[in-house]
Amino acid sequence: MLRPLSDDRTASSPIGKQCSAMIQPSYHTFGTVLAARPALGGLISQPIRSVAGLLLLMALLTGCRDSIDIRLDEAFELRESGQLELSILAIQEVLKDDPNHDQANFVLGSTLVQSDRQERAIPYLKKAAGTTLYAIPAGLLLASTQYRLKAYDETIQASQDVLEIDATNLTAIYTLGLSYLATRRFEEALSEAIRILDIRPDAQNATHIQGTALVELGRPDEAEAVWLALRERTAKADNADGDARACTAVARFYRSQNKREQAEEIYSECLGQYPTHAYLQKSASDFYVRQSLPERAIAIHRHAVDSSPENLQVWSRLAAILYLHADPKQSHETYLEIVERFDSPGAWRLLADFYQKTRQTTPARKALEEALIRAEQPPESFLYSLAELLIEEGNFDRAQKLGERLKNPSYRHLLAGAISLAQDDPQQALTHLDAGLQLWPNNPNARYLAGRAALEIHDHARAITAFGAAIRVGDGTTDAALRLAEIHFLDGNFMPARGFAKHQIARRPYLDDRPYHIAIRSALRLDRLEEANQTLNLLRIIKPDSLAVIAETSAIRRFTGGAKASSDFVIENGVDLTNPANEIILRAHVGDLNALDRTDEALKLIDAAIARGESSEVQDENGAALHDLRARVMSHLGHSEAALMAIQRALVIDSAHPPALEMRAFLAIGSGDLETALGSLDAASVAEPFESSYRYRAAVVAMQMGDNEGATLRLEQTLARRPNHGMAANDLAWSLASGRRDLDRALQLAQLAVRRMRSPTTLTTLGWVHHRRGDHHKAIETYRIALEADATLPALRYRLGVALAELGEVNEAQQILDALARGPEFPEREAARALLARLQGS
Repeated sequence: MLRPLSDDRTASSPIGKQCSAMIQPSYHTFGTVLAARPALGGLISQPIRSVAGLLLLMALLTGCRDSIDIRLDEAFELRESGQLELSILAIQEVLKDDPNHDQANFVLGSTLVQSDRQERAIPYLKKAAGTTLYAIPAGLLLASTQYRLKAYDETIQASQDVLEIDATNLTAIYTLGLSYLATRRFEEALSEAIRILDIRPDAQNATHIQGTALVELGRPDEAEAVWLALRERTAKADNADGDARACTAVARFYRSQNKREQAEEIYSECLGQYPTHAYLQKSASDFYVRQSLPERAIAIHRHAVDSSPENLQVWSRLAAILYLHADPKQSHETYLEIVERFDSPGAWRLLADFYQKTRQTTPARKALEEALIRAEQPPESFLYSLAELLIEEGNFDRAQKLGERLKNPSYRHLLAGAISLAQDDPQQALTHLDAGLQLWPNNPNARYLAGRAALEIHDHARAITAFGAAIRVGDGTTDAALRLAEIHFLDGNFMPARGFAKHQIARRPYLDDRPYHIAIRSALRLDRLEEANQTLNLLRIIKPDSLAVIAETSAIRRFTGGAKASSDFVIENGVDLTNPANEIILRAHVGDLNALDRTDEALKLIDAAIARGESSEVQDENGAALHDLRARVMSHLGHSEAALMAIQRALVIDSAHPPALEMRAFLAIGSGDLETALGSLDAASVAEPFESSYRYRAAVVAMQMGDNEGATLRLEQTLARRPNHGMAANDLAWSLASGRRDLDRALQLAQLAVRRMRSPTTLTTLGWVHHRRGDHHKAIETYRIALEADATLPALRYRLGVALAELGEVNEAQQILDALARGPEFPEREAARALLARLQGS
């Protein structure tokens, strides 16, 4: 139906405003709808009765073309050429003129989906789905997008809306069935699967929904029959891919029923038929890996290589599984064999990627240069990757010149961001990276670099978001999981720390010990001893003779048997504790000895290690750490002067050694030298910018010095580094409430502090914030809860008395204040007496 000429909604010209509403876009199927263009059938179906009418029609058409159609064509061409951000901007300009333009809303929504900005796409797709023309294509895309966002209720509604228009739309029925599975509405999922199969009996995707729903409904015999029938059909259909997938589905069914022998039999039979089928290989490999039989998984891929020795992709899958589950040397040798066998740009690129994953930047760069030599017309992506590696090597000039040759604007922005970050300008780096990510949102390394830049400017929340995105769009190609594990571990969030550490181990297993350390210590804090031992066994496999194995075994022994069990293990293991290289083991052992009141024994070991290090011709890199350790032991023994001498020696060796600076501050506080303590803690924070504890302790010292402004600044910096720092949130909330500043934020901080560490201190602060906000009922309630934990706190009881008095509960207030006035000294005692006198005289 044509809209009336008076429907003035679009275009910059008067003619455009009228005619854009008149042109009826033609209907396209879902597969081609992204290329939809307006058609003129609705307008020219009526006879044109005069030359004037013809001229008017031509003017209308020309105006429309200029104002809307040409701009949409240009936007579409930009999208097709990969310039998604420019395309989005162009369509947004169209929508400024006509916010309800059907095609523009649909194209913008679909482009946002394509650029991995699904949430932003939703309102545009909803608007397009509400139109006659785009109800089905936009509705289908809306449903699939909501499904990816796990908004299953919205997916169900969008699918049902499409089905109201087209009751047999198989895509909508399939999406509806998947959503029912995701929401555990298995009966409905089964009904939708049967609905599809009634129309298309050979629909393999519907059979998957049917079989899964039957399993979940506790009808495994029927499910088995479904899977076996599917396999029988695909075998007869002479469809190798479909048959391999059906075969995999049968094996996965038996896996779900814990019928391992039958699953293994099916996998073996299928792999005999389709040894190089990627989906089948992965499923069978996962089956054996989950049973801790990685050698069987590797054998699958070796058989595939033997079956198709000239298939580069098959070789690459073998190398990839060797990287994850075999000796790294073996994996490296396989990549070298690939290069020798194929000597192609793709083969050399695989080797370069392997070196990059294993943090071998220069070999990666050289391998990529070999790939470029062999490529007749090297793609820009190769040149971009080479520039990235050059930046990592510090060769900024060559990287910049290479970047200037690239036409893709996202490459240029991202390289500029990487260079800025490498040159210690994280703010400028983020500006460039954000511009590049607008055009290439699925670049995992750029997401990772954005996270690193955010950490350097202490934007903790932005860093977490960026690292999470890097994990989502890249499969183990960055250290984003390790960074998140470190952040959460320092925050005391041991569940996510454990999860991210395990993710790093699974995808980048051979690089360093840190993810193993975090995974084991987090598991212990979560009381998951078996899991800690499993991770330790993995570490033993890849680094059997490392100090990390000894350190983590010692930690587990300490967890199960205390300090003595840990100490005995270290001695029994024969670790040379006088070797400065073993300082990490010595430090933990000294802690055990202190707990066992064997501090003198600990001191002898430390002194022997120091003497051995000083007598060595090679400079001892652990010298500062050993003197810091000696200072801590001397302080524990009460020998402050000896402790100070040791820490001064540590700082001579390394003036920026954070633990030594921290110990210097501790000793200075003990002697009343708060200025030195503050300077030492500030220096430690500069030396270790991602560690929040030094900055928080500096804030406490500044507060003790009466420097409230300096304390507040350091508390803000602490929370920037670690937003979940409970005591920093508590102290800043108290400061804000006391100064009657930003009481809304003070409430948020106080509530965070209580969530992180519920104690009389944090509850008192929360009560004080309520008090300052004038909410006396909540203040009194919170004060009373705090007193249930510790009824002896006079400052807390004083504030309860004040709140009661201000609320008019004079009798109870007088009782509390009278007891305080006659009790022991505390800072607010005189204020309590003054308030009591006023209440008694009133």
